Amino acid sequence: MDKILAIQEKCSAPNFEEVKEIIRTATVQLGRLNRDDKERFLEERKKLEGLKEKIVDQQDRLSIEVQNLNSMDNELTNHNKLMKELEAERNRYYSENSESEAKRKQLKIVKPSTTDQKILELGRRKYDYYKVLTGIRWDYPSMKTAVKGFVTNGENYLKPFCFDINDDRIESKLWREIEKRTNHNMIKCGQKENSSPNTCNDS
Repeated sequence: MDKILAIQEKCSAPNFEEVKEIIRTATVQLGRLNRDDKERFLEERKKLEGLKEKIVDQQDRLSIEVQNLNSMDNELTNHNKLMKELEAERNRYYSENSESEAKRKQLKIVKPSTTDQKILELGRRKYDYYKVLTGIRWDYPSMKTAVKGFVTNGENYLKPFCFDINDDRIESKLWREIEKRTNHNMIKCGQKENSSPNTCNDS
């Protein structure tokens, strides 16, 4: 009987206060565990976000490096292409220079013959004669677009002229300018005859 009472005493149900205390203690421990788990979760989440940012940063840097490498590769390709073109140009220049040098050595200085010299001298004299006779001085740089120059007697008469290169009356207009110059010389000669017995030549 004593044994039964002892066992009953050991296995007796706790009272309400004890049960309440047990529940409160368990709740506190569970809350502490939840807070600890939440803090660990937040810490792990923060670490993961930091790792994610590092990964994104590394990816951006890697992308920039890839772009730089591609740019350098393109520049190197263009440089090599330009070097090949310059090399080809240099070889072509050397080849042309060698050919020109060979041709230059083959050329002989040919002096004009006596007949050619006489023809050239006659042409030069004719040109000088016509220049004195007409008094015309040509503006050669402008001859591609216009007939331009001036008429002079070499002393006190100078009359510029400029005609359209497509003008059909250029010849007659030039003769008219020459005539004006001649008339001026004749007037000048007449004035001299009135004042002096010396003659006047058209030059």
